[in-house]
Amino acid sequence: MNESQLNFQAEQVTVENSNGVYIVAFAARSNSDPDKYVILQRSMGEGSGPEGDACYLEVSNFGRRYDEIAKATLSKNKLSLELDSHLDGLREINIIYNLDANKQADLESQLERIFKNTRCKFVKI
Repeated sequence: MNESQLNFQAEQVTVENSNGVYIVAFAARSNSDPDKYVILQRSMGEGSGPEGDACYLEVSNFGRRYDEIAKATLSKNKLSLELDSHLDGLREINIIYNLDANKQADLESQLERIFKNTRCKFVKI
């Protein structure tokens, strides 16, 4: 693995809306890498503050930031995130997952909501 990349297989994918907050979370959940996870989140609506126009990114042991994602590319069973600057040395995140067609559609819709009107370029291939 390249030091500037995080590549992992997500065994758990969560898509939820809670009180005007859109959330997508990926977790490895394996005995070999129990701490590998990625959370994408965006607050919408009144009182969301300046972060309402930005995507929140949290990556296991690498930290958390707002408005850090330059490009997100979604394909069947893979999400790739290119970061604007280093997040503790990290420049790219590649998440492999396995979802049925309905859950893939839910994930795609949620990511569209999270990245809408942000500086992140969201690409579906």
